[in-house]
Amino acid sequence: PSAPIMLVRDTDTGEVLFEHQPAHPQPIASITKLMTAMVALDEEPNLERAVTLGPVHMLHPFGWKTPWEIGRVVRVGDMLRFALVASDNIAATTLAEESGLPLSVFHERMNDKAEGLGMVESQFANVTGLDDWNSSTAADVAMMAEAALGYPEIVAACGTREAIAEPIVEGDEVIRSGATNRILWDSFWTVLVAKTGYTRLSGYCLVLVADAATGQRVTMVFLGTDRATKRFRQVDRVKEHLMEQAAGLAAEGP
Repeated sequence: PSAPIMLVRDTDTGEVLFEHQPAHPQPIASITKLMTAMVALDEEPNLERAVTLGPVHMLHPFGWKTPWEIGRVVRVGDMLRFALVASDNIAATTLAEESGLPLSVFHERMNDKAEGLGMVESQFANVTGLDDWNSSTAADVAMMAEAALGYPEIVAACGTREAIAEPIVEGDEVIRSGATNRILWDSFWTVLVAKTGYTRLSGYCLVLVADAATGQRVTMVFLGTDRATKRFRQVDRVKEHLMEQAAGLAAEGP
């Protein structure tokens, strides 16, 4: 594999399979949402609680299209899934706003958690990653993703191909958004934790912890690729490497 910044390692043993500038800090865009989800879940929210979206949830500096409208009643758990599966920025903002913490305190908790995980080269200033103040390294992102394995709600969401919000109020429509992670359609991998990201400064990014059909659990981080498809091609190359390795071991015999 080749990417401007990358780290691929065996999750269980820590053996590094591939790396390039794993300690180089750079913006991580929506990979941020993994940290947002962990900090929100640390507050032990009621994921079935209904929330009415208001202006505080709808802050969106880029004015991108969104399926959400002011007045829509949503479940907190739906916001978790939309933030992780579809990388929805309003969902991530709502998740943080409804955590019970002031947003400034939430940001502090993100940095405190990063420090506690040993992510010494990381900093977080917002919950979406949109404005490029959030930065990290491939090594730190790998630690964050592996920590997320300890959150069943995150693992369940990251293995889902579509986020769905069933209506709570009669007359509202079902809202659906497809996953941004195309590796979910590759049967070689069982995805446990995953997050994509993109801004112009960060480039296209991907973090993935997945079980391979060859038996290994692998942590992969690719940061700063120049095309959306390239980050996924890196995963395909890891797959090819593991398959060649398995074939070589089988040829050697007992």
